[in-house]
Amino acid sequence: MRKQSSTSRVSRRTAIKAGAAGLALPALGSTSAVANAERWSSVSMHLRRQDSITLQVTVWLGDAEFQAMEELAGHFTEANPNVSVEFVNIVDGGPWGRDQLQRMIAGGEPPDLMMLNTGQFEAFGSRGALANLEERIAAESYDLGIYWAPAVDGCRIDGDIYGLPKDISDHVVYLNVDMFEASGVELPSDDWTWDQYRETAMALTNGTDQWGTSLQNSVWSWGSFVHTNGGAVLNDERTECLLNSEEALQALQAYYGVLTEDEAAIPPGAMPQVEGASEQFLSGIIGMNMAGPWFRPGLVENDVFNWTIRLYPRPGNEAPTSVLYTDQWSMSADTDHPDEAWALLKFLGGSEGQTLWSDIYGSRSITPIQELALSDAWLNYGGEAHREDNEKILSQLERTVPPPTNFGDGAKVENIWNDELELVIVGQSTVDAAVENIVSNVNSTLSGP
Repeated sequence: MRKQSSTSRVSRRTAIKAGAAGLALPALGSTSAVANAERWSSVSMHLRRQDSITLQVTVWLGDAEFQAMEELAGHFTEANPNVSVEFVNIVDGGPWGRDQLQRMIAGGEPPDLMMLNTGQFEAFGSRGALANLEERIAAESYDLGIYWAPAVDGCRIDGDIYGLPKDISDHVVYLNVDMFEASGVELPSDDWTWDQYRETAMALTNGTDQWGTSLQNSVWSWGSFVHTNGGAVLNDERTECLLNSEEALQALQAYYGVLTEDEAAIPPGAMPQVEGASEQFLSGIIGMNMAGPWFRPGLVENDVFNWTIRLYPRPGNEAPTSVLYTDQWSMSADTDHPDEAWALLKFLGGSEGQTLWSDIYGSRSITPIQELALSDAWLNYGGEAHREDNEKILSQLERTVPPPTNFGDGAKVENIWNDELELVIVGQSTVDAAVENIVSNVNSTLSGP
């Protein structure tokens, strides 16, 4: 899976993922760049030196991760003394910094490199803001086989490569083992069903200060229910919404029914002092939380209770299918230093940079390079007791689908279903009514003017 650098990684990921469609990306146009960059960003200085080319790189990172990124880039500048790197950490520029990045590009001041993610990547790429890397990859016979296949697919637009992967994230269910034991509830198996998931959530709920789960109103969460049941959010061409299919409706009713029917998820406003599913899980209020591997650091660093991981529940015998997100490093189509920018891009996204990043920071999401993800360093993250949990995260990569937001107008349609399904959570709509409105409004948006 995206608050910005002043918050913890868990809070940042939670807030950003939940608000991924908070602001639709406008078309590139006449918007002017912001004059006072300090109002919305922090800028690294110690990687800049005289008599060298300066490559500007935009990121959206927490403080510790930003410092680690500067350390990583120091290895590159040491080996390339003719290049300086200036990281612009967008801390108040919309989800993933995309609104401020949009203003920079539209104002004629694009960075040389950008840290992007699914949806943001396709939006900029479809508008001509990113460099097509196909010729460079072919000329150097750059080996894309080092990456997990879904990571490469997440860097394609209309079949061509426009970036190299930074991280990938599928999704699983985190369980508070201590709560299960205290409540006398047996831990589920990895082949648990939707019915067993709902029964488990009800068994953990006392209705006052403990609930089975908290609903994530995000397509990466409920989308896995839809795809596991044989449904889809949009068609492959991203021209039609398919949520009114029988399979999709069944999945959404099962997902949201944990709250609306079973009353086994935290109702809106019940715990205003602890908002957000990830924070509620870390606080010991809920027993189950759906999240990606980016959630592990909060559990490991806070060490508040024993936990484990299960794959998503399923409607029957079908193996679960997870929505998979990719974070990318991409190069501006208008960089003044394309060769140097490509060299830095290869470093950040390639084996050398990814290996150093694993040593410096720990590759908390799934590293896109297979060899590194299969190493003891990654598999034993959180201690050897969690090796099996980490192996489950990797095993889920065999059954993933790209997010339905992986196209130019993805943020616009995500706004629509987020708003409608939020009405279901607060009791102002039903799943059927929400889906009817979603399909109508999404299809209208996809058909264009």
